[in-house]
Parts: sequence; structure tokens; C-alpha cells
Amino acid sequence: KSGDLCKLTPHTIAKISEYCKKWIDLDGEQSTIAANIAELIKRWSFHSETELVRDEIDTEIANLRYHKECYVRFCDKTKIERAEKRIIKKKAMTVDASTKGEPSTPFANRPAPVHVRISPRTLISGSEGITRRNRHVLPEQCIICKRQETYKVDKARLQRDYPQLVFHRPIVRNRSELVFVEELSVGEVAETCGTADTEGADSEESDSDEEMISETPIDKKEVTLKEYYDVAMALQNAIKGARAMDSSWPPSSVDLSTTQVLKMVPIVLFNFIAWILGFSDYPEMSSHLKLEDSHMTKVLSICQDMLYIASNGRKQTPKSLALGMAVRQLTRSSQLTQILNGFGHCASHSAILTYETDLAKLAIKSDCCIPKDTEKHKFTCLVYDNDDFTEDSRNQTHILGGILIQREDLSGNGPVVVTQQLKKGGRTLQAPSESIIPYSLGKKQTPNFLGTSLSSTFYEINVSFHQDLAKRLDFAYFLMKMRQNHVGTVLPGWTGFNILLRQSAIPPLSRIRYLPIIDGSPSDYSTLYTALLKSINIADTLSLEHIVLVFDEAIYAKIQQIRWKDEIFMKRFVVRLGEFHATMSFLSAIGNMFRDAGLQDILIESDVVGQGQIKGVMTGKHYNRSMHCHKVMSEALHRLRFQAFLDSVSDEESANIYSVVSDLLNNFPSEDFEEKLTAEPFSEILDKYEDFVVQESECNPTFSLWSTYLEMIGILLQFVRATREGNWELHLSTMRSMLTWYFGCDRVNYCRYGTAYWLEMTRLQETHPTLLRDLRDQWTVQRQQNHGFSSVACDMTIEQTLNRDSKTKGGMVGITLNRGAMQRWIIAQSDRSAITGECMKMAGTDPTK
Repeated sequence: KSGDLCKLTPHTIAKISEYCKKWIDLDGEQSTIAANIAELIKRWSFHSETELVRDEIDTEIANLRYHKECYVRFCDKTKIERAEKRIIKKKAMTVDASTKGEPSTPFANRPAPVHVRISPRTLISGSEGITRRNRHVLPEQCIICKRQETYKVDKARLQRDYPQLVFHRPIVRNRSELVFVEELSVGEVAETCGTADTEGADSEESDSDEEMISETPIDKKEVTLKEYYDVAMALQNAIKGARAMDSSWPPSSVDLSTTQVLKMVPIVLFNFIAWILGFSDYPEMSSHLKLEDSHMTKVLSICQDMLYIASNGRKQTPKSLALGMAVRQLTRSSQLTQILNGFGHCASHSAILTYETDLAKLAIKSDCCIPKDTEKHKFTCLVYDNDDFTEDSRNQTHILGGILIQREDLSGNGPVVVTQQLKKGGRTLQAPSESIIPYSLGKKQTPNFLGTSLSSTFYEINVSFHQDLAKRLDFAYFLMKMRQNHVGTVLPGWTGFNILLRQSAIPPLSRIRYLPIIDGSPSDYSTLYTALLKSINIADTLSLEHIVLVFDEAIYAKIQQIRWKDEIFMKRFVVRLGEFHATMSFLSAIGNMFRDAGLQDILIESDVVGQGQIKGVMTGKHYNRSMHCHKVMSEALHRLRFQAFLDSVSDEESANIYSVVSDLLNNFPSEDFEEKLTAEPFSEILDKYEDFVVQESECNPTFSLWSTYLEMIGILLQFVRATREGNWELHLSTMRSMLTWYFGCDRVNYCRYGTAYWLEMTRLQETHPTLLRDLRDQWTVQRQQNHGFSSVACDMTIEQTLNRDSKTKGGMVGITLNRGAMQRWIIAQSDRSAITGECMKMAGTDPTK
């Protein structure tokens, strides 16, 4: 339709053929195009056996082209869905007409379009009898629209060459323009329309009413002022009768969702705005129109502004509250809030402060404030982490923030309804009394692990068993990356490689909700003791006998000292060590061991990382960058080491190895891929390669040094794989392997408490058998379901949600002298962050997608 003609490729031919099968059963112009293309493809396959005809077909295919815009329009899923809806609508109209006694022609009974068979010597342009030697001089045309130029170019050429033509655009958007001669009188036009109507009524094979109307001119009917006024009054009554928000005051983030908005916005108002903006042409008054997500966001935004403005700000909407709170959270700018309020987009600054104050009062009033959609009797995980607010360059306020995690499935017994509510109060919050319960640890107590028989521990014996498949997958990945250029296949990186292998059995999404903050330093035992007491209250409210707590190592060490001295805490809690922080510590151990051995220089000189970022890579603080650098480095070293192995074997064995690797590439990522990893040919290669590494390491210190690096990276990747796949046994197995290197690299804290963590987790079958089954399936967080291999560690989740939301530019600057204002900002932090997240979802800018 427009743009340059592009040459067809096997991929585009296959895509066009695929959508031909979808369009051919529908109606409209695309259906006719699909029928012609299908006939063309059928002729190619029918005559491909004859050598002479096949030569002609090859020449014909070589001359085929397509417009990019035509290709996009023809292969558009949305247009296919609209065509299917049109057929359903026509069938419904046929049924209505038949019930009223009106004659109609059912769409299903219409004669199928006649497919004209194109002879082998017919080109895509439709010319007949063109000799083979003259085909190369024919103009290249689009296989879909059969044009060299766009319609606009044709229209301009016709207007230039035939000025007597008149182009009329119908009122209905989905109908084509009409072309007629300007000398044609009104009577002749009316006579033509009457003739066309008569012929359409008499003919048994006439088109539908919609197609007949599209072929006749439509006169624009002017809408009178009274009709405009009546519509406006009807919409005004709908706006006045709109319901208020169905929630108690102050509303939480759950109450400010798109579902709540749809309950508030009248159907007639929503559909009317959608029609005005051209987002839909479908007449509907019984329910909200189905729109695209981006269009839905804009229509709901306009409707909420109209509801808010019409009530002079008395009827708050989810947008007016959420947007105002998001502006305060992200900027804490009262001027920006007032500007948006002046435009009618959000509540006033005073209303937002009142809202925030009431949220803080509710958090203080509630001993156990649980989000409204939290379900009882369901496995629950509580994650706590340190969060800090920087008042100035010297002082910081440390608090303990937390999130609650549950899986979204149908096994719950309904949400917990929080009945506590407040009356709207003022903007001022009196500084609350200290809620931290004093606690003194006294003499430290170590749990009794002497009863654990290490020789008979299941995970101690089966470390190699649980890691075997993970090792084979990583080894196959490196071999296939080496061989991909020879086979002509391009593989993605390590993460993408595993995503392709995990396209099914994706866990349900996790529901993440913020808990009220605890205004105390996490390094204080009293703060942690208070957190444990609040966790017991949450478990009691949710009717749970046991509950899982997750901390990073700094808090884990202190929380375990408190837990080991209390039998109730030992019984009710299973305390886990965060995998994200354990991975960062292991990255730091690798960096400290190999930095001066040449690792730092290699990464800088090869431009894998810059000079300014190398410190963060070596210490593991820059997690993503550090993981990327070690993946690249390990792949390069694996290639060098395996090439040395190939040099040590015979040519026949090398050819056999290449054959096995090529077979893996050809079967990736099929269901048989993992079976081939456990087959004898691949196992034999792996065993010989491991023997070669052991022998070379004994006589070559440099070879042994970098083989140690590859071994540590292998353990690291297996630990990350366990989290991404939610494999509990692999997690414990690799944690046991990491402990050896924690000791070797002098990571004292993880040596102590990592060992305690591993021993406690291996004894869950004895201490918490009822919890172990749920823990095996739900110890990670699932934030999306687009693909597998996407689970996230719990301590990484709180870093990406609560902690990230609390780091704003406005912060506490300017309110540190007012104790009440500072307490309001801190106590309402979790609710304010959750509301900001809901506002981003309503605006279609959710960062988690």
C-alpha cells in the first residue's frame, strides 16, 4: 500500500500462508486476497514436480514483492478478531430479522467466492499469456494489494487527470470513499440509489444490507441543537447518579484499582467517550465496551476527571486520590499537586495530606494491619528488610519494612476483610508513643544440631544427584554456543537458553502486599523482637500454625539469636536466609579470589566492563553487571578449555563429539532435548572431559586456577537456576556446595549462619513436616507468567518493591524539624508506596511488566 517494495523471503511467505488460512473463512477484502494467495500457493505446490513448470514458478517467485504496510495489515491479529466479531454480529442480526419476519440472507448460506485458477504462466499482476523471456521486464507489484503505488498516489493522479471526478467520504469510518462525476444531478443520484435498492431486494444473491449501504452515497444529517442538549442532559444525569467509591475510609491500595473504577464510571458515559475518541464503533449500552488497554486507560481517566469535577471535588475517585498520593510519594511537591488539582486531575494538597494522615492513624491503631485481599489458611511468607531515609549528609533514619507474599490461586478461603475504619480527620498527626517492645538478649544460645547425623543426611549423600542435570544443561549450553556458527543456528544467552526450555508448568502469580513499617533500627534486638510478635499476630489472624520469615544475613543472624531462645518462636516460625544476598556474597568471594589473578584486567581490556564499574563487579554490589561479566568470562574460558580437550583426542573422537553437539542443536528446544543429555553418547563425552580437567589440573597450576574459577561459576549458576526454577532440592544442594567456598574465601558470617540455615532446612521433615510440602512449591516469588525460568528470590522482591518505592527525590527534606510530620511520612510509607504502584498500573506504566 505504501513504501518501497520488499523482496519475499521464506519467513514472510510462511507468515502470509499462515494468515491466509485465518482470513479465508472471514469476510471482507482481506478474505478475497487470502483466497487468491491460497490459490497461488496451491498452484505452486501442485506444479512443483514438473521441471519446466518449476523453473517458471521459481522465476515467478523471484519477482514477487510486498509492501511493509500491506504485510502488517494482512498479518494483524486485531483485524482478524474484528472480522470474527463482524461475522458474529451479522449472524445475530440475521436471527433477529428472521424472528421479525424480515427477509434476510444468512451469511453462512451465501455462495462462496469463486476462486479463479491462475495458470502457470500467469504472473502476480494478473497478465495472461506473458512469455517466459519477457517476465523480467514486468513491473514488480505487491502480492497483497497488487499495486506499485499507494492509494493516495492513485487518488491524486485521478484528481489531476480527471478534474470532473468527486470523492465522497461516508460518515461511517469503515466504508470506502465514493467516486462520481460532478455533472451528475441529484435526480440521477436518487434514481441510481432507488434502482440499486430495487435490485438488491429482488436479487436472491444480493449482498447484505451493510454492503449495499456502502455502495450508495449517504447524506450527512445535521444534528440539531436540541439533540445536542438532550444528550448532554442525559450524560449529566448519569454523572450525578454515579456511585461513590465502595470502600471504607481511608481507602487502601486494593480499593484504588481499575476494578473499582469500572464500578464507579457509568456505562453510558464510558461508551460515549469511547465513541467520541474513535476507540470503538460498536453500539452497546448494556456493558462497558471492550477496548485496548491503552485506550481503556485514557477513557477511564477522562471519565474520572468528569466525575470529580462535576462534584466540585466532593466525590473522590481512585485517580484523584492515587495520582495525588503518587505525586507526593515521587516528588513531595505541593505546587505540582495544586497544578494538577487546578486541571481537575487529582485531589487538592490539603486532601492528600488528610488522606496520608488517616492512613498513618490507621496503621497506629491497628495492632495487626493486614492487606484486605490476604487469604486465610494459605501458605504465607513474610519478608523483612532494612529501609533508610536520609535527612541530610550525616543523619539517617532506619526502619524495618516488610511485605506479605501469597500465591494467587483458587485454594484460598476468601480474603480477610479489615473492618477498622476512621472518620476523616485533620492534617496534623501527633507523634505516637513508642511502640517498640524492649528486649534484652542476654546470653546467646546455640541450637542443638548435634543430633543431626551428617553421614545419613539425604542432601549430603545426594549433592551430586540433585546437581547432575543442572551441570549437564550448563555443559551442553557451552558446547552448543561453541558449535552454533558451524550449524547456522544462533542461540540466546544463558538466561534465554533456559527460558526456551521452560515454557510450560509456570507457577501461579504471587500477590505482594506491603506491611506497616516498624519505626526502629533493624540492628536493635527490640525492633526484631517486635517484628516477631507482629508476625505471630499475622499468623493468628490468618489461622496459620506456621509461617515463613525471610531476612538478609545481617538481620538473620540477630533474629535467630532471639528465636533460638524461645520455644514458641521455634515452633511457629521457619526462618530462611535470602538467596539474593547470599548470591551477592558469593560474587564478592569470587571477585576477591581472582581479581588480582588477571580477572579484573581481562574484563577491562576486553571492554566487557568499564574502569568505573569494575569495583561494583568485583564486590558483587552491582548484581546484574557482575552476573553478566562472570557469564561472559566463564563462556570464554570454557571454550578455551574444551578446545584444549579436543586437541588431546583423536580426529575420529572429535568428529564424534561434533556430531553429538550438532544433534543437540537440531533438537533444541524440543521435548527430547533433556533425554539426549542423559543418553550414553553425551555422558561419555562429559566423563572424558572431567577426567581431562583433573589430569591437566594436577600438572598445570594455571590450568588448575582457572578451572577453580569455572567450578565456582558453575555452582553460582546452579544456585541461580534453583531460584529461577523454584527447585528446592537443588537450592539446598548448591547451598551446601557454596558453604565450602565461603569457608575458603573467609566469608565468616555466611560460614556461621549459612551452615545453621542449611542444617535447619534439611531437618524440616522432622521439625515442620506440614509446612515442608508448601515450602517446596512456594519458596520463591512469581511476578509474571509470560515465560518460565522467571521466579525471583524473596529478598530481591522486597528490594524491587518496597525499598525502591521508598527511595524518592522528595524524601524527608524540610520536615525533619516536625516530629509529627516525620512520623506521618514514615508510618504511611508502605501504604503510600502501594498506592503509587496502583496509580502506575492504572496509567499503564507498571514497571513490573
